[in-house]
Amino acid sequence: YTEHLPSWIWLLWIPQLLSSLARPEGLAVKNILCKIAQQYPQALYYTVRAYLIEKREIRNSAGSRQKSHSSKAASAQAQA
Repeated sequence: YTEHLPSWIWLLWIPQLLSSLARPEGLAVKNILCKIAQQYPQALYYTVRAYLIEKREIRNSAGSRQKSHSSKAASAQAQA
């Protein structure tokens, strides 16, 4: 289907396409994203940038929660 659709059709779906890269349909999605990158590089750039920033923030918040949990456990052991 991707050969028959113009690339601009996919612009609204870039976030969903990025999420699908790690799934079995990733190869087809990669081809779609490459076509978008050739014709609409700015649209893809800003969406990818926002996606990566969001993932980094999630990873950092999970890491800080884990550090907080382990420091509480260590202080509980020290008190025991």
